[in-house]
Amino acid sequence: MKTLLQIIILFSCLTATAQHWTKIPGTDIEFSNFTNPNHDNWFSVHFEYFRKDQNVIGVTRGLTEQFYVMLQEAPIAFDSIFNNLKLKTTKSLDTILNRFDSSILKIDFKEAAIIESWDVTIGYNEIIWRLKNYTWSSFNRRPCFTNIVFTRKEKPNHKFYNLIFLAAIQMGCEI
Repeated sequence: MKTLLQIIILFSCLTATAQHWTKIPGTDIEFSNFTNPNHDNWFSVHFEYFRKDQNVIGVTRGLTEQFYVMLQEAPIAFDSIFNNLKLKTTKSLDTILNRFDSSILKIDFKEAAIIESWDVTIGYNEIIWRLKNYTWSSFNRRPCFTNIVFTRKEKPNHKFYNLIFLAAIQMGCEI
């Protein structure tokens, strides 16, 4: 029995994906990129994750740094964004679409939302991130969109992020 237990532990260690959750300073939000320390799985993990309680938001790598700083400066943004991302999934997944990596399956969560891509619109007084949100469920393969509205800081204190979070707004889904 002891040998069987050792084999199971060894196998799980060999197949595990690194799950290094770190708390974003000054918040109840955690971050993980699931990348192994030697980066051997860098190309197979396409999303990085933020969680609060049992809710998870996955973002594509190009958005991670800005998202991290936004959540550190305005922790209320997590709930606003999560509540306005229309397409969410649970652990009882019926279909995994190929565009997602499997690291989400290793997370304990109640609901999760994935932001697959984003673009930016720059206005006179505001900046809008248009987030494209998908679900893993085969029932709804069309994306939904959520806008995050910002205003600029008068005196930027960060090299690439000089925004003030204002609101997240659900914009609807493709038909």
